[in-house]
Amino acid sequence: MAKQFLRVAKTNASKNKVQLLVIKHFELIDKTLYSNLNEAVNMVKQSFENALIEYTGTAKIPKLKRFDTDKNTLVYFLEDLIYIDIHTVLNDFTQ
Repeated sequence: MAKQFLRVAKTNASKNKVQLLVIKHFELIDKTLYSNLNEAVNMVKQSFENALIEYTGTAKIPKLKRFDTDKNTLVYFLEDLIYIDIHTVLNDFTQ
């Protein structure tokens, strides 16, 4: 099965503390290789949930949205703040 490479593709200036926490948690998983797509997707969702658990304020909670660009790339984005690409690794030279 093909591996997946997760990359924080773009971040914009945050507007509040919850967005800063989300960026902080996503930067922890930036440039990471996963053994399959489900593992990569679960890590994105888990990092997002961990940021929300850590947040104690009253700002509006942003929605994490998914966009399938093509068969080799999946994008998660959060209100024009952060974009996370999950790419299928086409050539794995680690084996």
